[in-house]
Amino acid sequence: MDRQIKVCTDNRLIKPGDYFVAIKGENFDGHNFIDSALQKGAKGVLEEKELYELAKDKINRVKPVIIGVTGSSGKTTVTNFLVQILSTKYSVCLGSLNTKLGL
Repeated sequence: MDRQIKVCTDNRLIKPGDYFVAIKGENFDGHNFIDSALQKGAKGVLEEKELYELAKDKINRVKPVIIGVTGSSGKTTVTNFLVQILSTKYSVCLGSLNTKLGL
């Protein structure tokens, strides 16, 4: 059963029911905005360390095949092609989400 969970790393964009992921960036530390996110109706908060631990646990349990696409141009196009091809046989992510966390 798939459930849609809405997550946000920018406390200014939080909507009631979203989950706030507090990460430390180059200019801001999301941990400083946890109270603000909760006041705006965030359903819960996931701190950077816990996000890392959850991801590590999931990868260790599922043992997925991970494909990385790198380069200076064409990554989104290649990723979209791969999703189209691989999704006929495998469960795949939505492609390039263009976010720091890939969420």
